[in-house]
Amino acid sequence: MRSRALWLGPVAVVVALTLSWWFVKHCVTRFGGLVGDVLGATTEGCVALLAIVAACAV
Repeated sequence: MRSRALWLGPVAVVVALTLSWWFVKHCVTRFGGLVGDVLGATTEGCVALLAIVAACAV
């Protein structure tokens, strides 16, 4: 069980960053720029994903 927790964190961070990059790229293309709502949604999505992974790792 301990070995799973060691690699789960870095994988979750890479997945969160990849999804964030894709979401921001999509929104910039669709809306023609980057607005604060997009940044807020990106931050909330990353926090939610990492919280779920942290809860599953315990």
